[in-house]
Amino acid sequence: MSDELKEIYQPAMDKHWKLLHADKRELLGSHNLKEGERIVATVRDIKWDQEVKGKSGRVDTVTFIYFDEISIPMCLNVTNCEVLAKLYGETPNDWIGKRIEIFSGQVKNPGGKGTVPGLCFADYVPVGDEDLSDYKDKLSAHDTVAGLGEEFKSMPKHVQGQLAKFTAELKAELEAKDAAKDL
Repeated sequence: MSDELKEIYQPAMDKHWKLLHADKRELLGSHNLKEGERIVATVRDIKWDQEVKGKSGRVDTVTFIYFDEISIPMCLNVTNCEVLAKLYGETPNDWIGKRIEIFSGQVKNPGGKGTVPGLCFADYVPVGDEDLSDYKDKLSAHDTVAGLGEEFKSMPKHVQGQLAKFTAELKAELEAKDAAKDL
């Protein structure tokens, strides 16, 4: 036996038990996230027709998605493809370079009945990555506080959070104009 020390990947003892098994460290899964954790990652590449061997020894052909910020790929299921298509367009080339929020949720069990923990994509563009100019234009077009409020309420929740200060400033301007008219 060699006197040299061999570097071995040792998962932390406070991580999910699946990380104790080498084959579970090769793909990103729900076990990689702590409860309630959400991560934002940039799509780097998508590879079709990748073979993976399941627990039963059966070989499946799947699609992998790779991220800039994560060293291991993730199996890309139809539901997550639908989310990417809704956000960024129907062709996978449109997804490269785009950011997506990933979380652990209950998904249909691919091996049978019920649900199992699995990785899901949030169905909105991560905060800070979206062009808000169209939303700002829609808000700015209103000349009443009521109209401004209705427009703001009709916007997606993640956009509302980013435009709350902008909307409050517009509201103050409209209220000042209304007060000036009353004089």
